[in-house]
Amino acid sequence: MFLTSIRSGFIIFFMTDRAPQIIKTRFWLVLAVSFIILFPLFPADFWALSRLPVRTGADLLLKKHEELIRGKRIGLITNQTALLSDGIHLADALAQDKDVKLIALFAPEHGIRGDAPDMMDIQQGKDPKTGIPVYSLFGEITKPTAEMLKGIDILVFDI
Repeated sequence: MFLTSIRSGFIIFFMTDRAPQIIKTRFWLVLAVSFIILFPLFPADFWALSRLPVRTGADLLLKKHEELIRGKRIGLITNQTALLSDGIHLADALAQDKDVKLIALFAPEHGIRGDAPDMMDIQQGKDPKTGIPVYSLFGEITKPTAEMLKGIDILVFDI
């Protein structure tokens, strides 16, 4: 049995063993009926919004807010998820951009490209695609040191 009681403005549910199933059934029923009633009320333009391209924060940085990084020496803390909407990695896009100078990459657990195994230290060196120095932020060192940050004007974080 499922009982409700309203006391002092609070709804109190007295639940029995069948109550969770009743709640789940009522939830889906209310959701379905609401959708059927509300669907025709949305204009056609509303449904067209779902076909708009998805833009990532990195896309917006490079297209709409490039003045924030133009002429700067950039350090980038990133991993394999830092992709533009066209699939290009942010590190590659910044390395090719003539208006900025990407001078350092900082790698978390799985590395810049996501190819390092779990729980393994990231080796410091150079990114094979861009030739830019890669500093590990996983293992013994977990944040950029003053030496790593030398010469960097802006640190961009995109994970």
